[in-house]
Amino acid sequence: MTPPSPVPSITLSSRVRQVAECACQVMDGETILIVPKDRVVHLLNETGSEIWAAIAEPVAVREVVERVCREFEVEAAAAEKDTLDFLREMA
Repeated sequence: MTPPSPVPSITLSSRVRQVAECACQVMDGETILIVPKDRVVHLLNETGSEIWAAIAEPVAVREVVERVCREFEVEAAAAEKDTLDFLREMA
């Protein structure tokens, strides 16, 4: 049995981008994301869809957090937690 891989070290200063191998389709404001290497399908809510769109090109995580704050009018701490959780799960 293979041990689970460690959670990637992603911080506010990390630069991230979409994984090219993932296929995605936007429908009714939600993004369906298929990760072929894991054979996993993710249904992203509005926040996840916004984060996914924000990382289409390499960008600092801090900038993604700022975008989430602006788009959803949430406090920085909540946006930071949601963004980091999402990115770590997708890594």
